[in-house]
Amino acid sequence: MYALFFDKSANDSQALQNHVEGWKQSNNIHAEEYKLESVDQITTICREHGKKYSTIIAIGNENTFEALVSESRYFSDQAVLGYIPTSTNLLAKRLGIKDYKDGCNVIAQRKVIELTALSVNQRYFLFDFQLSAMQSDNTTPIKLHIHLDKSLQIDLPTDIIILHNRNQELLPHNSPILLEAFSRKTLSSDKNNILKMASQRFNAVNTDENRLQLRIPANTLRIESSAELKDGYGHSIKLPVTIGVNKKSVRLIVKKGQELQAILSPGLIS
Repeated sequence: MYALFFDKSANDSQALQNHVEGWKQSNNIHAEEYKLESVDQITTICREHGKKYSTIIAIGNENTFEALVSESRYFSDQAVLGYIPTSTNLLAKRLGIKDYKDGCNVIAQRKVIELTALSVNQRYFLFDFQLSAMQSDNTTPIKLHIHLDKSLQIDLPTDIIILHNRNQELLPHNSPILLEAFSRKTLSSDKNNILKMASQRFNAVNTDENRLQLRIPANTLRIESSAELKDGYGHSIKLPVTIGVNKKSVRLIVKKGQELQAILSPGLIS
């Protein structure tokens, strides 16, 4: 049984919906469809129904796909995830998908690879995860305490943390997590760092307003903060935040011959 999750961008495209309907009929696909008003609905749907689906497809922007990965603890171990984009974005580039028609063809071909997702508290991420510090009093400096692998603590006045899952990188590495910290307070003219690509995914990170403070690898992390931390959807994250303590295998549909794009981190995409 398939589950198709249409976000607002997909719901607004009648051409996409007509194409998906024809694709389902031509491939004899039986599916339950969810027309989402927001990604907040995904948690409840996955918790109540996730185990019964063999194939879970996000149709829309990359936030919808990432929200499904985040709740993948509710899926069967044999379930596979796929993606049909409504626009060009970083996830579509990773998977080598041009548009929604190409996305349907990729899913029909059903080339499946296994990737390792890492935990952020009880949730999971495949590629990147953003944490933003929100301080109601702008005059009070934000302080983050970053504990690395239970042996090192870094105290840093920072605003934005981006976590990269290095399990998806091509190059060899000794630790699965790469943490990058950014400050909103200092201007930066460096256009060649990770922000060049990350800014396409994280609207809160802008190369004209943020400065890279720290880039450090780790096996596990624990982050404490003097301010509230929110994820890329604006949801509050319970403190302290534990990262990488758990991992999960995620089965992902990719285009045949494009497997390498599926496992590139944003820092390696040119």
